[in-house]
Amino acid sequence: RSTLMANYPKAKEIDKQERKTEAKHQEDLFGSVSDDEEAIRFVEAEPWTDRYRLGKEQETLGLFLTGHPIDEFEDEIKNLITGKLVDLTEMSIEVDDKSEGDNTKPGKWVDKSVTVAGHIVRSEVRLNKGGQTAFLTLDDKSRQIEVLIFSKFFEDCQYFIDEGETVIVKGRLTKDKKTGNFKLLGFEVKTMDHVRENSVSHLRLSLTPDNMSPDHQGRLKTILENQKKGDSSVVAHYSNGRMEKEVSLGDYRITVTDDLVNMLGHLFGKEAVQVVYKSSPKDGKSPTKAVKDSRTLRKEAGEKTRKERYERIARLFDEVDVLYKLA
Repeated sequence: RSTLMANYPKAKEIDKQERKTEAKHQEDLFGSVSDDEEAIRFVEAEPWTDRYRLGKEQETLGLFLTGHPIDEFEDEIKNLITGKLVDLTEMSIEVDDKSEGDNTKPGKWVDKSVTVAGHIVRSEVRLNKGGQTAFLTLDDKSRQIEVLIFSKFFEDCQYFIDEGETVIVKGRLTKDKKTGNFKLLGFEVKTMDHVRENSVSHLRLSLTPDNMSPDHQGRLKTILENQKKGDSSVVAHYSNGRMEKEVSLGDYRITVTDDLVNMLGHLFGKEAVQVVYKSSPKDGKSPTKAVKDSRTLRKEAGEKTRKERYERIARLFDEVDVLYKLA
């Protein structure tokens, strides 16, 4: 697709020349342009990044056709978020104590403090008496949700709320009692680059004899030397089929950004580049796993409570039966 778009002006010019030739009912001095293979040979262009390609799809079609902007961060964000929006909006409904058997009645909504990731598909800032308030539409591929950032937090978040950004949002998940719509009252917003700057331990490259030619090594050195200084190191995991070894690449201390990940992905392949974050929570569970565990425990607790209630009722019937016989 990038090659086609890069050669579009040339192809358009060739078509224009062909139309002129046909209109004059004659050929050019050197023959028809369409017969000249050199004139219509496409020049290869660098592949588009996923972000650029999806942005163009959204701009042209109004939707993402070949993927979703959050896809490239899927492995990274799973240890940073509480869960996906579709799961969080379901798990925050408490079990109703009056539920009987399998006929579970709708429970009471309980607001939750959550951390979510998503792509900003709409961003609007409104001015009111108290200051500026941002209204965002966040899409994490599982569903969309409206995010409100009030003036109290707007100043710290304003540089990270542009349309087209993939962000991590901390806030309080609420539900409108009248409409039933969910909203996220955000108090912290960070782009993935900002999150990486403070949370990434190192960048891990999986290298093999196929992608470790002198040309690859030279280009890697050039890329790393031109990166912004930071706190993240670069580690290479080398495997040639007979042995494996992991070593630190020199004294490079860099800031991991989208541009860097894309450049290295183009050089070695997307699968060869891994962003490794600092230690996970002490219990070793990711927030997403904790959400699932919490939901499972709550369900089990509800079932246990229901079972105990039935057992108490059975005992009461037994006691009434005994009293009836004694009488």
